[in-house]
Amino acid sequence: MDFAQFVQNVGFPGACLAILGFAVWKALIYLTTQILKPIAERHLRFIDAMEKSQEGRDETSKQQAQMLQKVVEIQSRQANELTEQTSLLKKVASTAVAQTKIMVEEQRQQSDDRGK
Repeated sequence: MDFAQFVQNVGFPGACLAILGFAVWKALIYLTTQILKPIAERHLRFIDAMEKSQEGRDETSKQQAQMLQKVVEIQSRQANELTEQTSLLKKVASTAVAQTKIMVEEQRQQSDDRGK
């Protein structure tokens, strides 16, 4: 069937509608195969890459948390050691003050004994 006979059978508006329908159908096929499908594939590759990247960040975050925990433990031990050392230094200082007082008292007594 040629185009002129088709127009005669369905009429001019019907032929225009059929041509428009055919053009829309072809446009949709082109749109889906050439535009939407590549966009969807690229989007899925992007999502996969983001998931892999997130997994790497999760592992890095876990390692950082472990390292920070170790730092906190070390600092806590150092703080405890400093507290103990401060306590010992206070005892040493008080002992030194007491010994100094004893020596001063002994020197006074020796001075007093010499003066008599």
